[in-house]
Amino acid sequence: CPKGSIEIPNYTREIIKEEVKGLLEGDEGEVKIIGFFDDKISYTAADNAGTSRISYPTNIRIIRVPSTALIDDRMILEALSLGADGVMILDSEDNPESKVTIKTVERVRSRLKDLGVEPERVQFTPMVLPIFKVLPKFISEYIFKISKMGKISEDVRIGLAK
Repeated sequence: CPKGSIEIPNYTREIIKEEVKGLLEGDEGEVKIIGFFDDKISYTAADNAGTSRISYPTNIRIIRVPSTALIDDRMILEALSLGADGVMILDSEDNPESKVTIKTVERVRSRLKDLGVEPERVQFTPMVLPIFKVLPKFISEYIFKISKMGKISEDVRIGLAK
């Protein structure tokens, strides 16, 4: 929600923040990616890729959300400040929620640029259901790009938290 006024039981900002914290613990050596995947298409695509034994990098931590419109600027910046080196958001193609999410990503990217952080660390990818076979490729390419950028420094993370 662009105004941050809508919360769904079990998907409050605080619950999502705690899930992000838990998923980012440990594995200090490699870059960490948080993926916010919509429940209908993107999470199903990731699940189908897994059950089809199509592998993708393990350094993406996927959080299932009913709609990516719930993910606001603050949540994305908090994920980065808590230890994520990139945030990948996937939602159904051509729905009203995607339009909200695209605007959110644009605002966050602008803020990152102002802070001297690569805006590409935050990405929105539109999805359609049969895409599960290429989803691992999207994830791998994104993680490769973030790995080339490297980890976000602690000083920058502190700035993102403000």
